[in-house]
Amino acid sequence: MWIIFSFSVDISVQHKRQFVQTLAQAYPSAHIILAGHSIGAHICLEILRHAPERVFRAFLLFPTIMDMIDTPNGQRLSCLLRAPFRAFLALAARVLQCLPRFLPRAVLQLAFRQHPELWDALEELVDGWVCYNALYMAHCELETVKGLEYHDDTIRRHCERLVFYHGRADDWCPVSYYDAIRERYMIAPHGKSKKKPNGKRVHVTTSNPEQQIQVHLCTDGLPHAFVLGGSHVMAEKVADWIRKSVSTL
Repeated sequence: MWIIFSFSVDISVQHKRQFVQTLAQAYPSAHIILAGHSIGAHICLEILRHAPERVFRAFLLFPTIMDMIDTPNGQRLSCLLRAPFRAFLALAARVLQCLPRFLPRAVLQLAFRQHPELWDALEELVDGWVCYNALYMAHCELETVKGLEYHDDTIRRHCERLVFYHGRADDWCPVSYYDAIRERYMIAPHGKSKKKPNGKRVHVTTSNPEQQIQVHLCTDGLPHAFVLGGSHVMAEKVADWIRKSVSTL
């Protein structure tokens, strides 16, 4: 049987927590900075939940940390990620894997003709086992990432360490989710709490502007998969945030 093991979100979280712990033990005086894209943002918050003393800053890029099943992509893909379809797509990948090498490469070149820099890497991923696990991981994400309430306490406790970066046209994390995070956690001018439509006020942990949560909306037209053509733009932004963060040490 070529499908041996399936990776879940919980297993990924456990692996990253162990890695951070190992890194912290090897470099006890280091300031660890996390950057998580998509489900990686959820993993960063889980690390911060369980080991806050290890994390200096966390950058959450195009973060899928709430209600993934209700997003446009979640609605479109939820059926395809169920067990029967996962097995079928993995079998198709297995068939491609058994064909002469030039055939799957031709398919990839046609599908990603605008990104020739990806062809070699994608060719290595034409594997039934890899395909099944990727689809199973996506299924687990839809099942695991629910309401924002799950991360609420972590975000409130460590808001000064967090930087959110949302896309304007992101079908995994729509702008309404950006609005929800701003409404829930942003601090009003002069440290006053914001009054919500239901009469309740957003909890304020500090009036110091330097300790506010940072929530940004992309102005560069980057897609959710910014690694396809926009990685240099995102890298420059993250590098600038890191420089500003370490300048306060």
